Amino acid sequence: MWLYAYQCVILPLIGEAIQSEWQKSEKSPVMAPQSSKMADESRKEGIVEEEVIRRASLSCLEFWAGAKERKRDENGGLVDKKQDDTTSIVSASIDKECLVTSLSQGKTASIQGAKFDFSTMVGSEGNERRETSSLYQDEAGLPDSSSMSHDAKVLSVKILPVGPQNAASVQVVVEISRQNDIVEKPTILATIHGFLTLLKSSNHRTCISAAFSTNTGTILPEHFNAVTKLTWEGYCGANRARDGAAMAKVFHPSCRLTYVQDDSMVAVVPQPAFCAKVQHRYTKETMHQPYAPLQAHPNIGMHDTLQDVEFATPDCCMVTLKVGHPPCLWSDLLTCCYLGSDQGWWIMHKSSCHEEFMLTDDMKALLGAS
Repeated sequence: MWLYAYQCVILPLIGEAIQSEWQKSEKSPVMAPQSSKMADESRKEGIVEEEVIRRASLSCLEFWAGAKERKRDENGGLVDKKQDDTTSIVSASIDKECLVTSLSQGKTASIQGAKFDFSTMVGSEGNERRETSSLYQDEAGLPDSSSMSHDAKVLSVKILPVGPQNAASVQVVVEISRQNDIVEKPTILATIHGFLTLLKSSNHRTCISAAFSTNTGTILPEHFNAVTKLTWEGYCGANRARDGAAMAKVFHPSCRLTYVQDDSMVAVVPQPAFCAKVQHRYTKETMHQPYAPLQAHPNIGMHDTLQDVEFATPDCCMVTLKVGHPPCLWSDLLTCCYLGSDQGWWIMHKSSCHEEFMLTDDMKALLGAS
């Protein structure tokens, strides 16, 4: 009897259990490699995109260092004398709307990317500066590439992990030197630190903004405090309060908002227009108007986050933060510079991308009742 029960009942149950486990083990090896393959492909895409950004950044630095022979075009912009593939890539890496902030020798300048070169940041005040600058210029007063060399490095690349990931910041350092006929070792003329902001439009990365400084001072906690006050209390505070006048106190007059539109074109919004957007965000016919009932909601700022403060020098840093106004949650790259004791800290450039603002259930209910 027991033998019959074992053969007819117990053995079939054991067989079914073994078969079930075998089927599970057959499925998992198939699913795991697929998941792993997708992760590997994603990592590879990220590595490739980072390398594209590195190359574009180095091309910009090479152009600004005068490593390629250049001349002025009819509009005063710098163009290459040699129109080969290499030099055209260098020029194409600098967006036509690019603006460069230069902090050197106690002076500040905002220069179009096509007209900027590092020779303006080399040397010191007085005769030494004039002597050094002349070494970089030909008879027409243009950068003379034969008298200088440069060593450019990309220290870090940050791609905002939002949507199509079309905004990125790059921290760089450039050492400018000149050969000395007497001493074999080159004379270092300047060590320049800074940030580039690159946007991806039509699958091409271009530099829309850059800030450079020759400041060799120590970065201190007080610098972080000042920038946090500028960006969190000043910028985010004005944004949350929809106060255009307050925004104008932290958003430099030369500052622009830049972003990639749905048509893959770069949009450039000057400071006055941006401050007006802040002031009238919910009152004019914009995408925010349907969400006007949420302006006073206690959780309207729940996604606002100060994510990162990175210093290149004591007077030049990049801030990454999030600020939300339904239906959008923006991720911002804010280039911040200290313009001297008389002006203090300012936001010199802003690039953004956005994702969906996730509403809470009570926010949805409030919108449904209005």
